Amino acid sequence: MTNISTLIGGADLCESPSDHAGRYPRPLLARARGARRDRRAQAVVVSVPTGPSATGRSCGGSTAFSRYLGGTYSSTVEVIRFTDGTRARTDMVRLHPNIAAYSIDYAGVAPRVPSRYRDQVWVSGSKAARVGVQGEVVWILRHSFPTLGTAELSADLRAAGVPIGSADLKEHEAIAGTQAAIWSLTNGVALDTQPLSVPVAVSADESAGGACPGAVLDDDARKTWRTLLVPGRETFLEFEFDGRPQLGDYTVELGPWTTPTVVGWRLQRSSDRHTWRDVSSSVVEVPHREAGRDRGVARTKGLGVGATLSGSVPSAGRAGYRYYRLVVHGGDDTVVRLELRAVRFTLADSPGFRNGARVVHLYQYLLAMATSEVLGVPTLSISGPSVVDAAAGNGLAGPFRVESDRPARVRVAGTSGGRVVDQDGRQLRGPARPGQPFYVDLQVGASQGSFTVRAAVGPVHGYEGRALVGARSDDGPAEFTTLARAVQVWRHAVATFEVRCPVTQVCPVIPVETSWFAKVGTTITLA
Repeated sequence: MTNISTLIGGADLCESPSDHAGRYPRPLLARARGARRDRRAQAVVVSVPTGPSATGRSCGGSTAFSRYLGGTYSSTVEVIRFTDGTRARTDMVRLHPNIAAYSIDYAGVAPRVPSRYRDQVWVSGSKAARVGVQGEVVWILRHSFPTLGTAELSADLRAAGVPIGSADLKEHEAIAGTQAAIWSLTNGVALDTQPLSVPVAVSADESAGGACPGAVLDDDARKTWRTLLVPGRETFLEFEFDGRPQLGDYTVELGPWTTPTVVGWRLQRSSDRHTWRDVSSSVVEVPHREAGRDRGVARTKGLGVGATLSGSVPSAGRAGYRYYRLVVHGGDDTVVRLELRAVRFTLADSPGFRNGARVVHLYQYLLAMATSEVLGVPTLSISGPSVVDAAAGNGLAGPFRVESDRPARVRVAGTSGGRVVDQDGRQLRGPARPGQPFYVDLQVGASQGSFTVRAAVGPVHGYEGRALVGARSDDGPAEFTTLARAVQVWRHAVATFEVRCPVTQVCPVIPVETSWFAKVGTTITLA
């Protein structure tokens, strides 16, 4: 038989009603009744400080929390955009007392009146989330803001090679990227991470031939687009963007299959795919001595300020063009083989994504790094003979083994003087390793008809996810956005194994003149 016990660590801090009233003036609490879709991220506090340095009074492991100001946004609000075109606001919202948690319910409802949140185990409280994502969510909660400060989180990103620049993340960026990653796991909504500088479509004119012109947008250098350049005729690659970007520069990379002769190109722009005009300062000429090198050749051409400006759009400001095309030509007297490895664009005065670039980078980092980090139930059991027949003082009961994922402390009870020994008869002083055989040495004078082998594992330290379920009252039905937090836990496992032991004890030789009632050599069996 195995018993598992779990202790939740970390005491929450309580504050008095006067403290709360001082921080949130009463007029702010008088809000219109109603509800709306909840798009607010909340930061997680995995453990709350206790002791002399902590403010407020410790209330132990609270399981009920209050949410007073659902619907009020702070300076850390951020708007994020998803691939399906929807938008959501993310911001930090705190529960009383001193608890914060990220949403795991993308379609949840934010309370507009004071509400209550109940702490529940993940399985029963996270019905709005996908099954099987608890471990990844816990990892994100423990390795992102505010468990880590923005400086520490930014250092982790830079160490992983994430291009966030020299400045640390802002709090609103950290909250938005973390919430987007959690929603991706729990609700399957994907943040829009498409770079605005990457065209959404590419095509070649029919006369150019060649297969897969989209290869020029692929990061795989082994994929290229090949065609033949006929003298006196130009070849086009047409690019369509999502939106109307202005271009700052563009790069064309030739492959080694290109004929070592003169090759040139320029860029054109269009609003309707029918009328095309050259982009000023976009012409590039590669001399014959450079084209066709074994390693290929790449040329980047800056376009200058306003070179691709089409006008001002009231809703989007200064805009460029939706369509651009690369016009390529070869020599005048011979057919030229052309191999394009890549065509890349850089936008002028653009963040690069529909979402903030650093929000996108954090989102991608968290999803790439997240692994299951939930403390599971320790596995523990004892195997061995349930009935043994060993002579007291000259025999060993066993062998027994611990089946577990970690070493266990082993004890024996119910037999006077019995001790746990290894297979060499030496007393087992440390924990028993999984699968290691051990025995129970029954000492002289043992009179019990059974004994118990007891194995214990723990405390095992780790984390688990907890769901915070919102309702209008302490015992009301769940109706508001479900939240999540990571809590520190310690687990113990104890396994017991009952063994029946009919001990056969041989009596010593007794002189005839004694009053001992047994005859010399009589064997007594203790049941």
